[in-house]
Amino acid sequence: MKDTMQRSTIGVGIIGASRDKGGWAVTAHIPALPRNVGNLYAQFAKDSREGTQFVPDFVEATKRPALIDAIQLASDSGTRQVLG
Repeated sequence: MKDTMQRSTIGVGIIGASRDKGGWAVTAHIPALPRNVGNLYAQFAKDSREGTQFVPDFVEATKRPALIDAIQLASDSGTRQVLG
């Protein structure tokens, strides 16, 4: 399977940002993974300001380890797991 992750570097300096479609768009060439994290933080801040919830919060993040453990247990045991 072809590896689709692109690796690149960013030069040290000022990264510009501009208003785009109601949010902030980074104008520098940033690799996809850090850019995605930046976009999540920006949306998290917007949700905090506006009282909305369009991105998972820290409560949701605490549920991920249990989900991953249940997936691993189901794979190891061959039995369906139920999350509470």
